[in-house]
Amino acid sequence: MALTGITVMVVVIVAGPLWPGAPAHADGGRPGAISSVRVGEGRTVGADARLVVRWRAARGATSYQVFYAGSRSMAGAKSKRTTRTGIAIHGLRADRGYCFRVRAVRRVGSRLLNGRATGVICARTPRPVRTSHAAWMSAQQVVTGTGGATTTLTIHWPRTGGATSYDLLLAPSSDVLGSRYRTARTGIRVGGGSQETFVLRGLKPDTLYCFRVRGRSSTGIGNLGPLHCKVTMPAARALAPTPLAMNVATFNVCGRALSCQRWSWETRRPVVKQHILMSGADVVAIQEGRTRIADIEADLAGSGFVKACDASGAQAVFVRSSVYAVAPNSADGVRFATDLSHGGCWVRLLHSATRTPVVVASVHLYVGSGDVGNRTRAAQTSQVLDLMAAKYGAINQPGTPRFVIAGDFNSHRSHSVDAPLVRLNQAGFADAYDVSATYRLPYLNSANGYDVVPRTSLLWGAHVDRIFVPQGGSATGWRTISRLSNGRYVAPMPSDHHPVAATVYLPPATCTLGLFCS
Repeated sequence: MALTGITVMVVVIVAGPLWPGAPAHADGGRPGAISSVRVGEGRTVGADARLVVRWRAARGATSYQVFYAGSRSMAGAKSKRTTRTGIAIHGLRADRGYCFRVRAVRRVGSRLLNGRATGVICARTPRPVRTSHAAWMSAQQVVTGTGGATTTLTIHWPRTGGATSYDLLLAPSSDVLGSRYRTARTGIRVGGGSQETFVLRGLKPDTLYCFRVRGRSSTGIGNLGPLHCKVTMPAARALAPTPLAMNVATFNVCGRALSCQRWSWETRRPVVKQHILMSGADVVAIQEGRTRIADIEADLAGSGFVKACDASGAQAVFVRSSVYAVAPNSADGVRFATDLSHGGCWVRLLHSATRTPVVVASVHLYVGSGDVGNRTRAAQTSQVLDLMAAKYGAINQPGTPRFVIAGDFNSHRSHSVDAPLVRLNQAGFADAYDVSATYRLPYLNSANGYDVVPRTSLLWGAHVDRIFVPQGGSATGWRTISRLSNGRYVAPMPSDHHPVAATVYLPPATCTLGLFCS
């Protein structure tokens, strides 16, 4: 039977009016009137909300029917039944107005006798707590105490709309179910700016942790934000400043590839120089230089840089001559036989202030995906290590130079197998992104595809451009180098990559084989 647009399914309807003014049923056994209807106790979960409707018991009622709609006219009203004197109405939208009427119902045998409905009472659901953004690390530190070493992380995320506090949840891997998360901290207070900060202590060094943030307010909770994972700094990689602080940058300049033509080289050329100088680097590894190496060399000469190697034809290393001397006849490199567009060059340097020998490599690995890509990059990484060891001596061993390897590895942790990382970890190297003590803009992918809208990868940070730190070294100041305005990259962009830079602290080399360990 349809009454004022509301369809109610009943066995037998013998009752009074549904709304005031409707004709009364002849049966006088209907329940009494309802009084003191109240609506409140609003709660939100994400964009969903609930309101609780309460009232005083009506004489003779065996149940109650609650009607609710999005307007005072009650058009399109839905209804719920309950035997209690209160009910939580779920499935509402946050920050919306809803109106309610309640009537008592009395069951007599197979008949339902409806009482008179109350007047309309309206309330608004609370404002939602928005879904939080992914949390990112801005700093990490190894702390050694009586119980051993622990890692402390400084975590940042953008302020969440509607939140007055936060929960921080963590899990031991990136693929666990929600039930495996544990709440690391609750009640993290909202700060005064656009970014929230929390320092999480007591984590295990060299351990994978995955984080999610959830905002809270007095009336609800937000949805969990995206997952972000971080391998904590190993105790052996605790920041240890040394006299040899190598400021190094790696930069794929996209010299001649067909995908590099959004802006011409002549348009990008001064922007490439600008970004190199913005990095503050004393050592710059260049990839995809090809015929542009001579242009870069000319542009950097006035800033004190000299070309140290370009033996592969496309990759190069530039150094500030005031900081490093280049060993004569020490440059070498490779073009991969099965992948002629990629390769690397390397060169032996002497840090002028400490007289410490260092080998720096600029490499560019195969770009293909899948198992073939992973196997090819693994083989190329091994080939680079073998060639450098053959020329300069065993890598990461006493009596040989320190090695720093930088470049475009076309791989990152989101790959099914991060083959270069696996192979270089085996050889004693660590990715500066994993072990850096501080970070700037770690959520901006180093490869940008010439998209002025920054690309981000929330799970790991998809950085194919990497700097590998030798055994015994540490790092700080990991950063992407870019110009941003109103959240977008400034055009023209220098390349389809942005430079990645870091400061690498190298321990003294016990070199006894001459000035350049040769």
